[in-house]
Amino acid sequence: MKDSGMIIDCKLKLQDHIKLKINKAYSMLGILRRNLKEFDVESFISLYQVFAKSYFEYAESVWNPHYMYLVDDLEKVQKRATKMLRQCRRLNYQQRLKFLNLPTLAFRRNRGDMIEVYKILTGKYDPTLPSILHCNINSTTRQGATY
Repeated sequence: MKDSGMIIDCKLKLQDHIKLKINKAYSMLGILRRNLKEFDVESFISLYQVFAKSYFEYAESVWNPHYMYLVDDLEKVQKRATKMLRQCRRLNYQQRLKFLNLPTLAFRRNRGDMIEVYKILTGKYDPTLPSILHCNINSTTRQGATY
């Protein structure tokens, strides 16, 4: 079933949706590689963020994968993309990210989740809606612990 641009199977799993996003990002990387032979760093980052990484940004709080193989498959897209630059081919993945000043995709998803929680807790969304998250005002960390 497709709802709000996301593919959900009968068991409410989003694996097909994530695989589709990965395939679309790979196809965009292929288009970039075929049409542009040489990249400078600034143009590469701009093109990568607009054409490939944008597939991973839409509704990522909803479809954020919790299976490690899906997290790794998503990260492989960025690994392949960063190897497209001649200056980065001999560097390992962490060095390429540092050189390009890019975070990992897992970091971006976690950061997005934290921003959403902050917005919910501080009432940045419609404050008349009931929130399912509540702040615990009690500052003690052990309640009812007896020794």
